[in-house]
Amino acid sequence: MIVETRAPGKLILLGEYAVLEHAPALVMAVDRYATVRINPLPNRFHRLHSPTLNLSGLNFQFDTNGQINFRDDVPAETRQQLRFFTHTLELTHGANPKGFSTGALEFVLNTDSFFLQPGGSKLGLGSSAALTVALTTALFFVMEQGNGEMLEKFVLLKKAQNIHHQAQEKKGSGIDIAASVFGGVLTFRIAGNSGSVPEISPTLFPPDLHLIPVWSGKSASTGGFIKKTVTLKQENPEKYWQSMNELIHLTRKGCTAFQAGETEQFLKACRLYSAALDHFGKSCQAEIISPEHREIAGIVEKHGGVYKPSGAGGGDIGIALTRSEEVAEKIITEILHSPYKIIKLSPSPNGVSLRK
Repeated sequence: MIVETRAPGKLILLGEYAVLEHAPALVMAVDRYATVRINPLPNRFHRLHSPTLNLSGLNFQFDTNGQINFRDDVPAETRQQLRFFTHTLELTHGANPKGFSTGALEFVLNTDSFFLQPGGSKLGLGSSAALTVALTTALFFVMEQGNGEMLEKFVLLKKAQNIHHQAQEKKGSGIDIAASVFGGVLTFRIAGNSGSVPEISPTLFPPDLHLIPVWSGKSASTGGFIKKTVTLKQENPEKYWQSMNELIHLTRKGCTAFQAGETEQFLKACRLYSAALDHFGKSCQAEIISPEHREIAGIVEKHGGVYKPSGAGGGDIGIALTRSEEVAEKIITEILHSPYKIIKLSPSPNGVSLRK
């Protein structure tokens, strides 16, 4: 039986960093998909293909400890790029006492749409989370040998989040996993108790809100930025909480306004949040609002819009926001004549899907 899954990426609208301290955040699943295909092989070894990484026919098996053993020499850089794949397989394999009783499997992974162009810069739309969700969905279906349906989504969320956290050394909130699992626009909040399922509420996108994703021209390291925030929290908690409490206050206000369809209040919260992120970044010695983001913000604000980074900042994507179609057109026109790029994204309403 051939199983194919696909899971969408994400665009964070509000709540970056504050979400790590149990504040609400807004995220939208977007139409960039990680795809996984699994089919049985009449071979001794499992086999991996990844067009995104230019890998074809990479053979592997599990050793007696349940760890993946590649049959070919794999460079350290490639192993690092495959860490979400290997963590997902090893943990899923370990959860099944019989391993993959179906025999050898062929895996085809593709995350091309998360890059600016084939072999180009990564956009920062949650490719690792989407791949983890798509792969986890496919593996558990295969281990059940097609009996029944796909994993219930909250069960899938917990499994995929655990796998992703281990691969990331427990950095991150899991908001990108939630977007890939459920799709749509979500209000997300980490649960109070460690290990509990996050609070997730489907949320309607305000009909009078125009959102323009803008590529800043360079990729950023989320993990590196989060490490700097952790360092500040440990070394100077008073300074950390002074900045963090402002972020928490603003994301609460912004999420409430978004849910109520109060677009003007949401835009105000986003404007203030971007300034608070800048202050927080300076406190952490992390350039969250990079020179590129500042330049894009200048373009957007000149025309009366609001701009903020989406995600950890430093690079990747930012979002221009406005209630005015005329303002949106002016912003798009000027950005198209700048070094930056408009990224065409649409909401992905349904989350991860499976077909056989």
